[in-house]
Amino acid sequence: MSIQLFYDGMKTMNPLHGNSAMCNVAVFFFTVQNLTNKYNSCFANVHLLSLAYSHDIKVYGFDRVLKKFVAEMNMLQSVGFSGEFPIIGEKLYM
Repeated sequence: MSIQLFYDGMKTMNPLHGNSAMCNVAVFFFTVQNLTNKYNSCFANVHLLSLAYSHDIKVYGFDRVLKKFVAEMNMLQSVGFSGEFPIIGEKLYM
């Protein structure tokens, strides 16, 4: 199974405080790449992975934020899983 990871920045703010309350947030999300085009082209295939404060990424780096995700992907690569997926209509194995 192929997974593509994305990173984007987002600014949030409280409208009552104006620009002084602006917060920069790092957004990580992923998509499963080897589904059929019918499922790969819809937003249901975009999955939120993590939100982090952008300043923390600058200080500590991407590794600290993505550490758990990478560990779980490594476990799935060696152990794997199977399940029934009614929308796709087949079993998936890692």
